[in-house]
Amino acid sequence: MLLSAHVPRPAVDWAQAAPSPIPLFESTSAVVSGKVYVFGGFIDTAAETTLQSDVYDPRHNTWQRIADMPEGLTHIGRAVVGSNVWCVGGLAGTGAAVSSADVWIYHTKTNTWSAGPDLPEARGAGALVLLGTKLHFFGGLQTRAQDQGEQWVLDLHHLAKGWISAAPLPVPCNHLAGVALDGKIYAIGGQHLWNEDTQNVDNVQVYNPTTDAWTQAPPLPTGRGHISDSTFAYRGRIIVIGGAENGTPALSDVLEYNVAKHAWSLLSNFPASRRAPVAAAVANSLIVTTGDPGNITPTDETWVGRVRNL
Repeated sequence: MLLSAHVPRPAVDWAQAAPSPIPLFESTSAVVSGKVYVFGGFIDTAAETTLQSDVYDPRHNTWQRIADMPEGLTHIGRAVVGSNVWCVGGLAGTGAAVSSADVWIYHTKTNTWSAGPDLPEARGAGALVLLGTKLHFFGGLQTRAQDQGEQWVLDLHHLAKGWISAAPLPVPCNHLAGVALDGKIYAIGGQHLWNEDTQNVDNVQVYNPTTDAWTQAPPLPTGRGHISDSTFAYRGRIIVIGGAENGTPALSDVLEYNVAKHAWSLLSNFPASRRAPVAAAVANSLIVTTGDPGNITPTDETWVGRVRNL
């Protein structure tokens, strides 16, 4: 596995932007029409959830309050379908104590929520990916005592059929990230059980829907979790921002996976360490907001990184 020892070009030029309306970590996020939507999250060190949701407009560097979430959930699988954001499963209650099978759809054009088809079983801290016209949910927890590897697929053209089983993750885990790229699904990192001290994993598991089979790609440089909402595809690459290795200390690096070269490299160093932040790409910018600096405390800082020559 290759990881460059220095920060290569292209560089990322970071600058602070308007802070989130409230400090948060473990929020759910999505990019629709060039805006970053942030849903719920933890608001204090006791890990109490909030229903508050907001949207960030990087063009005007402004935040706007939007409709609250229907229930207080974190660790949600999310995917953008057209102008709508699907929020699937999650963990409910203070301290994320109970997993959920609920599915909620946020409609950006009407600023409203509606219910979707429930998962077959409750799952929290799993991953959701849109591939073609199908949603794929995989990994996560039903209880804190066992990782779940099941994969369920929802055909958006045949919602009445509900979620259908597909090949499970070879290495079940939770707090992982999911990304669709070039017709395949990448399940990246995560942790085993609720063990953040020693059980973060470096696996990169790749699903091919044509063969309904998983293979292994080059692993992350180190085991890394809490990257669910800070991992995304960008210009044919996969970007991972922050997260945590073993223990709660947060990371400040920005990793890039080059699919063609099958190699990880260091794209940039982020100005602040963040565990479970929200991060996304909009045009030529990387946007990072909220997250835990490593002491299980919510933050409101927002950063915009201008990417050169990627």
